[in-house]
Amino acid sequence: MAKRLPKTIHALADCSYLPPGAKAFEPRIAEVEIPLATVERCAHDATMCPDCVWQWQLDHIFCEPLPWAHDL
Repeated sequence: MAKRLPKTIHALADCSYLPPGAKAFEPRIAEVEIPLATVERCAHDATMCPDCVWQWQLDHIFCEPLPWAHDL
């Protein structure tokens, strides 16, 4: 029997920003849940799949192993 894909994965997102007139970025980290999808059903911006995970890794640190990490 095939394993079911979890619905979401927890991650930390870099939401740092540059306030108006500031010379340095204000650090801000948010805890988020990213919806997971199969490659066929992924929107690649509101959901994450094995094909677009690299994009999400640019601004996120995953708090748990990716369900398909053993396939990479």
